[in-house]
Amino acid sequence: MFFYNDKYSKNILTSAGIDAKRAFAGEFHQDDAFKIVAKIDTGKEDSFAVAKWLYQILNVEKIGFNLSFDNRFIHISEYGIFPSSENWHLYNSLRRASCNYDPLWETPCHVFNAAEVAEFITFLDISIRFGWGGLIFGGGDSSTVFFSHDGWVRIGMRDSSESLTNLLQKSGTSLTWEVS
Repeated sequence: MFFYNDKYSKNILTSAGIDAKRAFAGEFHQDDAFKIVAKIDTGKEDSFAVAKWLYQILNVEKIGFNLSFDNRFIHISEYGIFPSSENWHLYNSLRRASCNYDPLWETPCHVFNAAEVAEFITFLDISIRFGWGGLIFGGGDSSTVFFSHDGWVRIGMRDSSESLTNLLQKSGTSLTWEVS
């Protein structure tokens, strides 16, 4: 796992043809043919279950957002909004376990390789649990997922897909979602 600054994230997004400013704001790309918004009801869903659910969705090859290649990214852009929900000691301990001592605001881009599935899910879980928000994306891919501190996720991809809709229907979660 590696940690990088904002400039690194923007370069990766730009090289995939994604407008970084829009993506970091949680807006869909104008070329997204398939868009979904899911509301996370934290009263019914555990953040770990949501993180695993997102990973499963993002790992479906047929939807154009296959995270089975080398790198997947979580860029945290919303934090400090609900300080009583944050556990900075836990977060910083996880970063130190990865030999990184930079504060989140200096290196908000978390890069995970294919063998770091558990780490990816764990960092996404604590981000949701702490009331943070950010962007999930994969290198070379044109799809993005924005998760908000307000408890919703927005998935946008360039190609329409029935397989994502089927997976959502079979997900077994109590998330409410709309496909547009």
